[in-house]
Amino acid sequence: MSVYKSIKRGLEQAIAYENGETTEARCMKMTMEKRIMDKRNWFQKLFGYCPCCGKWLRRIKTVRQATQYVDDTQNWFTGCKKCDRENDEYWADMWEQYYGSI
Repeated sequence: MSVYKSIKRGLEQAIAYENGETTEARCMKMTMEKRIMDKRNWFQKLFGYCPCCGKWLRRIKTVRQATQYVDDTQNWFTGCKKCDRENDEYWADMWEQYYGSI
């Protein structure tokens, strides 16, 4: 399947999800968002470059953060497992401080 066809299929399923349809559509929408939010170039994606720590590792993931910014591009994090753990700890601490001050 070509990249164009897979993107088109993903968008069609995302629209179907917005209209209250299948869970498969929801999964496809999340997959498409991950691909769009990963700002590394093809070489960095192929060989596993972590933009957070600058290391070349095998397992680099794009995950949704514990944030809800209006600009959805800021709600995603791309990094290795160690950087992802540090990012999660950072946001857990930030939310703890926020809710502690209310």
